Amino acid sequence: LSLLFMSQNKYIKNLDGLQIPIDFTNKDKLKSSCDIPSTVADRPSNSLRAESLWVTMSNGEQIHLKHIFSKKILAKQRKKIGIFMLHGESESGSIFFNNKSNNLASRLASEGYDVFVADLPGRGRSLGSNDGYADSTIHKIVTEGIPKLISRIKDILSTKQLETTSQYKAKMIWIAHGFNSCLLTAAWSRLDEKKKSNVYMVFFSARRKLISKNISSRIIKFIFRQKLTSILLKYHGKFPAKKIRFGSCDENLDWYHVYNNWINSDSWIDAVDLFDYKKSLKINPIPSSLYFSCAVESFFGGIVDTRHFINDQGFHDARIFVLDKKYNCRSMLANNAAIDVIFQKLIFWLKERYAYPDCDFNQDSLVNETSLLDKPGVLIS
Repeated sequence: LSLLFMSQNKYIKNLDGLQIPIDFTNKDKLKSSCDIPSTVADRPSNSLRAESLWVTMSNGEQIHLKHIFSKKILAKQRKKIGIFMLHGESESGSIFFNNKSNNLASRLASEGYDVFVADLPGRGRSLGSNDGYADSTIHKIVTEGIPKLISRIKDILSTKQLETTSQYKAKMIWIAHGFNSCLLTAAWSRLDEKKKSNVYMVFFSARRKLISKNISSRIIKFIFRQKLTSILLKYHGKFPAKKIRFGSCDENLDWYHVYNNWINSDSWIDAVDLFDYKKSLKINPIPSSLYFSCAVESFFGGIVDTRHFINDQGFHDARIFVLDKKYNCRSMLANNAAIDVIFQKLIFWLKERYAYPDCDFNQDSLVNETSLLDKPGVLIS
């Protein structure tokens, strides 16, 4: 497993997934520890700020939410648009801002978005209840964790919107990476209809069931299915993602059992209350969505897995960009060149949907910018 994951991660710098001790008695220290500088060289006056927020789960675990924004840009805007970013499996939110020279979270904030990056329980700066990793189950994250994060963000956006005395209802863009894309859409499927309005979604290497037929994918699925694997993990007490280089953060045993079930099964059923996510999304599909996928099929994250994920979400407006062959499911968010391409495509797509801050987007500019879609090295499906 370690050899397979090392080959998958050869383009990636070391991502920070370690627990950071937090001194709640020293607010200045807490604030400075998460400050980040602006990464946009041509906008020195729009320096970015960051603040840490925490959302408490019913089991006492606290989910960290990093808020990245430009106070100067936001002060001039009438329309507030929030972006919620959810990392992939065995990772933390730092995957969206770890590359200090060029990262997606900072660049979106520099465009005028209110960016909120989550650390799921037990990773990043979130506080787990059991020796650094969380007891929260996938069911709890889907039914409580993600909805609470969304509600907290909406409360912040609503307060800012009222300050502008505008009747405009704040829009939100939900962004997810890897396997946790299906946690985001699972949470969406359970929301009330009122909470689903004014939302768009963006996915990076989205997947649920592993469809790829290459040898690496088959080995991974075979190992995960073995009873001996389950016994060894139970003895170890957790899924040692860091040790086998699967990711930067370990996962609990509930995650392993749900992950093993969902990547191998056509059905998509909640392990606790047997809620059928696939059936629910067929009736009420997700909103207009943009997908970034890998051209090369590794053991996961290829275009085949992404297409299967799209089919699981019901009939919806879906656009796929397939990145250059040299990028995989994690390096697409760590490589400077990949981020440049992704950012360009993402902003254009958001402008198409009038989901750009104070965007007076005319059709002439839309026609002129369509040439961006034919850039070499990027395939569109």
